[in-house]
Amino acid sequence: MTAAQLDVLDILTAFLSWDEVARLVRAGDANQAVRHRALRHPEPRVRRDAALLMSDLVDVMEWAAVDTNYEVRQVAAKSRATPPAVLGNMMNDRSRSVRQRVASNKGTPAHAVEHLAFDPVPEVRLGVACRPLSLLAMEYLSNDPCAALRKKFASRPDLPDHLCAALAADHDARVRAAVARRPAPTAVFELLAKDSVLQVVASLASNTNIGRPVALLLAKHADSAVRSALALHNRDAVVLDLLADDAELPVRAVVALNPHVPLDTAIRMLDSPSGLLRRLVLARHHENIPDQIALRVLDQALGSPKASIRDEVRKTFAHRIQARVITSPPALTDRRGLFEVVDQGLPFALIAHAVTDPAVPVTVRAGLLEHPHVPAKVLAQLKKHPHETIRLAATRPRKRILPS
Repeated sequence: MTAAQLDVLDILTAFLSWDEVARLVRAGDANQAVRHRALRHPEPRVRRDAALLMSDLVDVMEWAAVDTNYEVRQVAAKSRATPPAVLGNMMNDRSRSVRQRVASNKGTPAHAVEHLAFDPVPEVRLGVACRPLSLLAMEYLSNDPCAALRKKFASRPDLPDHLCAALAADHDARVRAAVARRPAPTAVFELLAKDSVLQVVASLASNTNIGRPVALLLAKHADSAVRSALALHNRDAVVLDLLADDAELPVRAVVALNPHVPLDTAIRMLDSPSGLLRRLVLARHHENIPDQIALRVLDQALGSPKASIRDEVRKTFAHRIQARVITSPPALTDRRGLFEVVDQGLPFALIAHAVTDPAVPVTVRAGLLEHPHVPAKVLAQLKKHPHETIRLAATRPRKRILPS
């Protein structure tokens, strides 16, 4: 657009009423000339809207910074186009909301940031909590009465060790938890490991910066939530090997999902009596586990009475499962063979002896009743069985979708 065209637009906009200027700005139909005229509108919100539309223009932000209305000055305080010198002049603005935005603006000069660290309003000080500050200002903020500010301040990457130790002894658990999640001296970690609040200790357990001595101390914590957090985030082979033998299954299950578990530990966990734990270990570490060990665990899983487990194992490990061809009745101890008859829809006669044999565990016999072609006379007979599990299985046999 040429200078002559701009002059014509200025002349045209001069004849617009203030109401028309406000309507065009709010509708988003105002051109540059109308927006500039709107900056002199008697209604503050129209000036604010016009300033927002031109917040990338340096001259407009310089004008907005000295507007009589705080909402207009807020636009300049937040804009990246506002010059640092202008932001420095706004550090003493009478509006706390303006000073709050100046504190959060990345273009605010260092001397203004330092000044705002001592502002009487907590929201303003909160904006500079993680900005570069002098040691004097950092010591002042570490004792700030606002707990939310101390919590944010505790996450500063350049926090001195003596202030880190001071915040680790803060009376507010949220502040101590923030310290527990960051790098800190070993003495600070040891102090937090003895904290009476579970949230603090659990935060410490999820910190990957704690050393082995502190991690071993947390591995013996009485609460399983702490041990589970440690099992999920820790990478130390010695710590994970210790947690692999934890007394509670949920903790061992989290260890099984940790990608940093040593191979020897993972193989040892495959001897667990828990089928869930064996499947978790195999699902997470199967690429490194030798075939002979992996196939043994898969055979155990494919012998589970739960059809959902067998289906999930077949789906997940289809590339490692060797198909079995059943042509004669499997042995009563061959649980995988018995359930292959069910899953493949083979003749029921192959497992008829196992369904009625009392030597077969009750849960296995109930699972075998999932066979899609159980004779009606067998179901009628088992509906009167003395064991409730078998009676229920015979009464409500589950329908299965046979593999194609």
